[in-house]
Amino acid sequence: KNFGRPKYQLRGAKTRTGDVPTLIQQLVRAGLMAPLPAKKKLHDYLVGGLERALIEEVIKQCKGVKVQAADRLGINRNTLHQKIEKFEKEDQMLDSDEGAPLSEP
Repeated sequence: KNFGRPKYQLRGAKTRTGDVPTLIQQLVRAGLMAPLPAKKKLHDYLVGGLERALIEEVIKQCKGVKVQAADRLGINRNTLHQKIEKFEKEDQMLDSDEGAPLSEP
């Protein structure tokens, strides 16, 4: 269902294993079936995870040149830096959670 809106199409976006819209649908279905990590909401888990993977891959392809990566992503370089800082904070929180002793019930 498209809730009365025209269906979003990515034109010419083909990959070796399938077209991007189909892959997106598969990702959504897989995400809906997977158990959510603690303290994660579905939207943040799927959309945030995809955004992070996209940003990390584009930065790699741009050999770490963040201005070039921001341009390729179509976002402002300051926005890219803010997102990277957010990812780093999330990583630090995960690291500190893993190192914390489990509390007893």
